[in-house]
Amino acid sequence: MFGPSSAPSARKAILNGTANVNITQVFCGPGHGIGAGSMGENTSLDKKDILVGLTVRNCTFANTSDGVRIKTWESPHEGVASGFTYEDITMDGVQHPINIDQHYCPFPLCDTRTPSHIQLKILYTITLGVTSKLRTAVSLNCSSVHPCENIVLTDINLVYKGKEGPAIALCSNIHGSLSGIQKPPSCLR
Repeated sequence: MFGPSSAPSARKAILNGTANVNITQVFCGPGHGIGAGSMGENTSLDKKDILVGLTVRNCTFANTSDGVRIKTWESPHEGVASGFTYEDITMDGVQHPINIDQHYCPFPLCDTRTPSHIQLKILYTITLGVTSKLRTAVSLNCSSVHPCENIVLTDINLVYKGKEGPAIALCSNIHGSLSGIQKPPSCLR
């Protein structure tokens, strides 16, 4: 998550119960970028997953699989992830620069009949984005039960130079606002 590791296959994420984390002036690459989540996997039904206060500022991602990623399991376990801010981020050759995945399931036998019950409220200000390795530079795939709320996209500037055409953004079940540059054109309405 935070650069090369002595165990290359180890994956880490900012997990349930984390609060008020500031990540500043970090270079990631190669690797998995900075991920928050896997919320909703093992929480008991009488408790909520809570992840509050994450700031990622003035960081660079180069040749990573993800840039800034948030993931939640498709499950009935409730929770909230809020107070996230991503500012002044540079991305070069990142496969999934901005990625919310509320349909996370790394195993073939997941129960995908239950949408994620985790509520997300996130602020993105990507002022120095450069290139996306894949055409879908922004993927905001939120839950149908608890759509993402208060998402703010400011000065997104991500370019894809492949044969398939310009970079695109994909959204589902999301509410928020836009300001400044929106490259690719935002799918947020």
